Formats: sequence, C-alpha cells, structure tokens
Amino acid sequence: MDAVIKFVNDIPLAGLMLTVALGYALSLLKLRGISLGPAGATILVALVLGEFGLTVFSSTRALTAGSVGATGRSVGALGGLLFIYMVGYDAGPDFFGALRSGRGWKFALVGLIIPLASVGVIWACSRLFELDAPTSAGLLAGAMTSAPSFAASSAVLTDSSRLAVSFALAYPIGLAGFGVALQVLPRLIGHDLAKGTRSEHEEPESITGAAPRLRSPELFRTFRVENQPVCGKPLRELQINRTTGCVIACVRRAGEVIYPDAGTQLQPRDVIQAVGRLDELEKFSRAVGPEVYDPDLSTLLARARRVRVLHPAACGKALAELEILRAQRCIVVRIERGDEVLEPEAGFKVARDDVLDLMGATDSVRAAARALGQFESPRVDTNIALFAGGLLVGLLIGSLQLEPFGVELAAGSFGGALVAGILMGAFRRIGRFNFTVPRPARHLIRDFGLLLFVAETGLRAGRGLVQGVAQDLWQMLVTASMAVLVPALVGLVVARYVLRLRVPDAWGSIAGGMTSSTLPLLKSVADSNEPAVSFAAAYAAATLLLTVAGQLLTQLG
Repeated sequence: MDAVIKFVNDIPLAGLMLTVALGYALSLLKLRGISLGPAGATILVALVLGEFGLTVFSSTRALTAGSVGATGRSVGALGGLLFIYMVGYDAGPDFFGALRSGRGWKFALVGLIIPLASVGVIWACSRLFELDAPTSAGLLAGAMTSAPSFAASSAVLTDSSRLAVSFALAYPIGLAGFGVALQVLPRLIGHDLAKGTRSEHEEPESITGAAPRLRSPELFRTFRVENQPVCGKPLRELQINRTTGCVIACVRRAGEVIYPDAGTQLQPRDVIQAVGRLDELEKFSRAVGPEVYDPDLSTLLARARRVRVLHPAACGKALAELEILRAQRCIVVRIERGDEVLEPEAGFKVARDDVLDLMGATDSVRAAARALGQFESPRVDTNIALFAGGLLVGLLIGSLQLEPFGVELAAGSFGGALVAGILMGAFRRIGRFNFTVPRPARHLIRDFGLLLFVAETGLRAGRGLVQGVAQDLWQMLVTASMAVLVPALVGLVVARYVLRLRVPDAWGSIAGGMTSSTLPLLKSVADSNEPAVSFAAAYAAATLLLTVAGQLLTQLG
C-alpha cells in the first residue's frame, strides 16, 4: 500500500484526480434511492486516503494538514470558487422567482427558518459540549448536507482539518436521518403525500373566475374518430371543449398532422390527440370514438421548441390562464425550472426564467413565444468573457472591507463569487448581452469544481482523521442528530400549521430547507413531481443562507 501511495504522490495532482474519481464512483451507489452524494462520498474517500498518506502534490512538495489554508493558491481553491459561483447562478432565479410569486415566498420562508433552527441547535450544543468553531461549522454543513456551506467555511480557515472531519461525520447523519424521517413522519401524523390533499385552511385557487378544477393531472390521450355525429362539422359547432372539458391538441389525417382551429372539420378515421383529466377524457371518448395507440403520431409531430418565460405579464400566471393550448394551439410538453423538470398541469404557475417546451404549428409557436418571452437559444457555448468577467466582479466584491459600527466585515472571495453568481443568474440577459450558461456546462463546472475543492481539503486533513474522530465523537454525533431532527420538526410546524401549506408543498419546502438530496425519494413517496416546485424555492433560500451561516459559525467561539 505504501508503495502505491508513493507512486501516486510522485505524479503531481494524480492523488487529487484519484480521489475525485473514487469519490464520484462511490456517490453512484444508492440504498433505497439515497446516496452519499458527490460531496459526502468524496470527502469520505479523501479523509481515508489522506490518512494513508496520499497528498495533492508530489512527495517532494507534500503539504501537511493546515500548512496552507484551504483557499490558498491551489487547484482546489479555483474549483471551490467556480462551484460557489455556479451555486449562486442556479439559485438566483428560484430565489427571486419565489419572492415574486403568490405562494413562493412561503416556500422560501421555510427554506430560511430551517437553517436558522439548525444554526441555533448547533450553537447551543457547541456551548454545551465546548466544541470549537471549525467543528461546529462542519457539523452545520454536514447535518444540512450543504456543500456550499462547507466550501464557504473552508474559505475563512487556515486549518480545515476539524471542519472536514466533522463534515464527513455529520453528512451521512443528515442524509440518512432526513431520509428516514421522510418515510416515517408523514405516516405518524397522517400526511398522505400520494393523495396530496389540500390543507383544510387553504382556499382552493380558481382560474379565470371558473369553478376550481379537481387536482388530478391533465393527460394526453389518442382517439380515433368513429362517431358519425361529429364528422363533417367545424369544431366551433361541436363545442367539444365545453361539453367534455378536453382540448384537441392535434389531428393526424393520413400522413399529415393538423393543428386544428375553430373551422377544422373532423373526418372518419382521423386520429386525435386530446388533453384533459381522466373523467373528461372518458366523456371525449364517448363523444368522438375509442382510445387507440398510434405510434406514428409521435414521429410526425413537429420538434418541440424551447421558450424562456421573460415577460412580466406571463410570470405568476397558471397555464390555464395563459391559454397556450386553447388560444394559441400549442402543446406544452414539459417545463424546466432550474434543474427540475415539472409537469405542465393546468394550475401550474410559470415563473420568470422557466423554460417551456412547446409543440405546434410554426406560426402558433412563434406567437406563443412572443407572448411568453423569447425562444431559448439553441447555442451550447458560453460567453467566456462574460463568465470570467462575472467572476472578476465577485472577486472585487469579496475584496471590499467594510467597518459598520467598528466591526470589520468582508465577503471574501467565496462570498463575492456567490453574490456575483446570484446577479448573473437572476439577470441572464441585459439588452443584447446574454449571460446564459447551458445546463451541461453548469453541471460540469459546479460538480467538478466542488469535487476538486472537497478532495483537496479532505486530503490535507486526512492525517488527522483518527484523532479527529476519536475526540468529541459522541458529542458530535448528538449535535449532528439534533441539528437534523429539530429543524425538520420546526419546518413541519411552520410549513403545515403556521403557513398552512398543502402536504406536498410542506414536505417539498422542508426537504429544500434541509438542502437534502432526497428529492427523488420525496417524489417517489408522493408519486408525483409536484413537491419539486416548493423544493426549488426553499432550496435556493436555504443554500444562500447556509453559505453565509457557515462562515459566521467559524467566527464564533
């Protein structure tokens, strides 16, 4: 083993890349849909390999734990800076969008209250158990499974050994603890996530003054025209939408796809794609003809065009209010909000920077794009000048020294990068300047930057692993457990009984406030991706707060 470690250490940066590769591979392993995540798995691998003597650089220039700060001039420091920058970029639209939307502020409020509760618990335990500041900051980041908090805390420490060890110890507790709570607590208190019942205190939302619709999702179904009474008459006379509640999205006639208008006449053997709820689709079938499977229809449909919502008049409105399908004859195939793909239900409220995939006739899609915002650029490149310029602005912000009331305050390089990223993400276009970074590029920059930073920090702290775990072990375990359980319960009380959110929204907000990677598990339990909306808003707010809170904890004690 020593020979292997020495061989790797003699190749500059080989140990760092080995740690990243092994850490990411470990993060792919899942137990009941839950994994350690890239950050948790990589810090664990880094600490273990660091204990065996693996270093970042060659053995002739080996760096011992604490000899150089975690944010010194290193590959890991650059990776951390890029990671924090992308965290702000991704969180900006969700955070500001939540503040502008009707109920979004409630989701964001839960996302702020939960981390504050966790900070309070850890601060109290650190006083009780006499834990040092780096350990407390690491426990906060681990219990909240917050890589941004860990990265920001490392930025202000010259020795991040204790921070890395406590983060690695608390991270599995935060991940598994909330995962178990998510599967147990709803059953104990009678919350049926799959049913998605509305809070008894929350009034149903009506759309355009109409009676509130049932909450079953709208579906696409295909039917063949066989009933003679509907043949040969224009759709304006048939009043199919009024009598059944369904909307005809398109018609296949022989080898042609028709996007119908009020004057379109149905003919026998036409294949119709209709949109509606299950009960409405049953009425449609009785009026028009039987449901059929038509594999040819999907191949004939026009390619979906991506439209970004930018116009203030469209933001905050439900899809039914926008009447994209009824008035403009376009089908909303899916909706992207940040990294989440959401279901295009009639009551879904779009937010600024949502991306809608629209299908329909060329003129119809163009009209819808003008009403909503603009077509999303198909370009996959990033303006490096603007990207680097944003980082430069962040570094300049971080270098500012303020002394309000005689107290020295400085955002630091990571804090400045976070602020610049938020601004760049929230205002992705100013005039003809486009700040958009394609999703694949964002993922690569964010994830690889994080793993480089975590791997380097863990390797430098690895030689103190055994001593770090042995010292204050039970105190750290108790603190981490309390920092998971108490905030989750506080979030539940606030979300469900103070803000009176619906069950899916309440638990989505709690998961987001815990910055937990258990969203796939939550959507599985709910049998829907409905909680993803509240999760995104709460996650953005919690991430921004935790990034600052981690640094503050390092200054306490």
